[in-house]
Amino acid sequence: MRSKFLAALFFAFFSLQASASAVVTLGSCNFAFGPFAGIAAVSGFDQALCSVAPTTTNSIAVANFSGMMIDPSFHGPYDVVIDLHTSSGWVTVFDSPDYAVDTLMSAILPATINFATLTVDQLRLRGTHDVSWNFHGGNGSETFTLNDASVVPEPASLALFGLAIAGLAVARRRKG
Repeated sequence: MRSKFLAALFFAFFSLQASASAVVTLGSCNFAFGPFAGIAAVSGFDQALCSVAPTTTNSIAVANFSGMMIDPSFHGPYDVVIDLHTSSGWVTVFDSPDYAVDTLMSAILPATINFATLTVDQLRLRGTHDVSWNFHGGNGSETFTLNDASVVPEPASLALFGLAIAGLAVARRRKG
């Protein structure tokens, strides 16, 4: 009976700790254009501003950027920046080196971007210069996955859980 209880307790604890995330698809973001005339879209933009449900995160998984490029050839060189919006303002979590020629985003962005834990409600992809068509070649399927860090158990929680299991095991031995 107690082994079933322990199994249920173990399952419940780690079910509560299951990882959640916020997925942002570039096609769902708002795009801004620099000072030149034109219509910003995923196929050509200066800045993408993406809203997310408030998420506590410490990493971003980046995917599907194989066709998109940064285009610094007209006004470059410049770099690729990813910012997250917190209650205190914008925090830069990724800033690439400067690029002077067209470069595929898949060669610039890492698969995972790690940083100190933040609670965020927006993600911004931008270049360092406010010019038109910093980015082009996107198709809208490019994604950023903000991994939810709020559900990761702290070491103290794990230690307390371990002590509870050990205590139940000792109590079981004494009874048996």
